Formats: sequence, C-alpha cells, structure tokens
Amino acid sequence: MAFPKTIRDQALVDSARHCCVCHRYCGVGIEAHHIIQESDGGGNDASNAIALCFDCHAAAGHYNPRHPKGTKFSPEELRKHRNSWHAIVQQNQTPNPNHEDLLYCRYIVCRDPDIVKETILGELENFPAEKPHLIENEVLRFGRQMIATRPKRLTRHPEYGREYESLEHYMTINGADPSVKLTSADYLPYFEASRIPTADEAKEYLGRADSVSAFLLDQDLSTENFCRALVYDQGCGGSELFQEVLVRRGIWIVMMAATNISAGPISLNCIHLFNQNPEGLGFRGYPSVVENSNSFIYLPKAAIPPEATVVFPTAIVLAPFDPPSFSEWSVDSKKLEPWHWQDLSYGSFLSKSKGFSLIGPAWFPSNFLLEAKGVQE
Repeated sequence: MAFPKTIRDQALVDSARHCCVCHRYCGVGIEAHHIIQESDGGGNDASNAIALCFDCHAAAGHYNPRHPKGTKFSPEELRKHRNSWHAIVQQNQTPNPNHEDLLYCRYIVCRDPDIVKETILGELENFPAEKPHLIENEVLRFGRQMIATRPKRLTRHPEYGREYESLEHYMTINGADPSVKLTSADYLPYFEASRIPTADEAKEYLGRADSVSAFLLDQDLSTENFCRALVYDQGCGGSELFQEVLVRRGIWIVMMAATNISAGPISLNCIHLFNQNPEGLGFRGYPSVVENSNSFIYLPKAAIPPEATVVFPTAIVLAPFDPPSFSEWSVDSKKLEPWHWQDLSYGSFLSKSKGFSLIGPAWFPSNFLLEAKGVQE
C-alpha cells in the first residue's frame, strides 16, 4: 500500500525533492520509500518515509539476501540519511549545482492548422519536444483573440465559389477586374487564373467557415493581403465546367524552443529580445525592421529539469499563397492517431521567409540569459 498523499507530499517538501542518500535534485524523478517494508511490519506514517531517487530506491528495495552482493541499506542507516538531509534543507544549506548550463535552442515553425490552434490554446500533447513548458505572452493572447472572435474551425480548406462554362466565360465575366491574372507552371500551376475577391465575397465564402478569415475581415484587412479566388478546370471529373474556389493564406506560428541538455536542472532568468507591439492587427512584412525595441522579459525562477523544453511563441505569420519549398536536412514522422501523422522537418526557415507577413505582436529573442542560483543538485 502506498503512503497517503499528505505523507508523500511532506516527504518531498522536507527533502526539497532531493534524494536523501545521494543528495541529487530529482524533480519528478523521486519516490517515497518505506524504510521498513509493509510486509515486515512497517507503517505508512511519516517516520517510515524517506525520499529517494530512482537509483537509490532500486538499491534500497531490491537487495537480495539470498545472493548478497555489497552492503544492504539498513533501516537505521536510512533514517540517519533522512534526518541528516532534512536538517541541511531546513538550514537552507543545499549545495549549488556544479554542472555546466547548456541549452539547445532552435525555432519551431508550425504549419498544420490543428496543431497551430492547439498550441495557441496551450495544448501541447503533440508538441515535438519532451516536457514542454509554454511561456505565456502577447503573441499567445493575440492568437486566442483571433480564434475567440469566431469560434469556428481553423482551416485553410478552399471554399467553393461560382462555376463558369469555360475559361473564356470566366474572363468575360471578370475581365474588367484588374486583379485577374492567368497562372503559370511556376505559380499555382493547378489553376487557370486567379483574382482578388471583394470583401463581400470573402465574408460570404470564407468568413462563415473560417475563424481566421472572419477575424481578418473584422479587422478591415484588405482581401488582397490574405485571400485569393482561383479557378480550375473540372474536366478530370467528367465535367466541362470551371470551378472557382476561395482560399486564405496559411496561418503559421513561429516559436523559439530551448531544451535543457545539462546534467541537472537550470533556471532561466530572462530573455533579451526585440519586440513589436503594433496597435490592432499590425499587418506587415516578415521579417521586418525592429527599431528601438530592446527589452527583457523576466521569467519565473522555476527549475527546468533535464530534457525539458521552454517554448516561447515569437510570431503569428501569414504564409504565401504558394509557400516556398524548404531545403530539409531530415524529417521525423510521428503517428498521432489512425491516418494522422505529424512530420517534423529540420531545415532553414529564415532563408525562405520572403513573401510571409506578420500579424499582431512579434517578439524576436536574441538570446537566453541563464541563472542557476537556487537550483541545487
């Protein structure tokens, strides 16, 4: 039988989540051990509890007297270890860490609408990093505002518009529209022509189906900046008609991820960054010039255990209608559910960022400043 929660919690507090034998800081990797096993008459009270790391717990609990090797932990020894360590914790004399602080930093660009929405809402079950910790900031709050404006799906699926008898019919109807362009093999090769829809068309076809389009329209963003009407030949389905569809630019979120690859816990003191906080939507090019915007964001001093990742949202961007192909160094695939996979590609994003646009606040970290004070090992 396990210790009652109150007894287990007190054992962890009294030890400051350090192992009472080896004195390592354990974070979540710690357990409450029965000094005298229940099968030998030990109770579930505080006097019989000691906090141990996984290694020391295994050594204390799995000694085989039938095949003795080494020296078994005795109950008296464990009690002395516990009492001695608790006294150190009470006197606030736990040692400072002696490991080197190391962070693995990279940008993560999320392109899938479902995962973008999950990230904005703080749901990180599918995030491609172990033990992610999301930093709350203005970028996330702007994203939630964008989604909450219209509680509909966050998608980039095309919405069907009008049908035309032929490409000539399409050009006759829309020929007076100066935005009509014939596409080419290099630009949207699947379609025959494109144009900029009116605000009324965007509201009718996109605004009713997509929360991002509704939000951008509410912010009076010109349709030229976020949507297109495209026409294609339906001949492959036996129809001679030309179908028009309306599409929105993809919504992506850019994040900086910093993983603790040190041997022990570390603490982030603050982030030095260049920030932009425009009024309203703030539609602009990406990356844009940042002037007179040096600032520091101070973070909670909570210890970040090894292999844990701090996730810092930096920007929400609109992708080009025909996004560039990135030179991928490698790709990792993960199965999320039947018929649903998530690909994590490694490559260079900034080198292919031409044609992207920023909306809302944008924070560009220049570096993480680390502080290990108060994080013991």
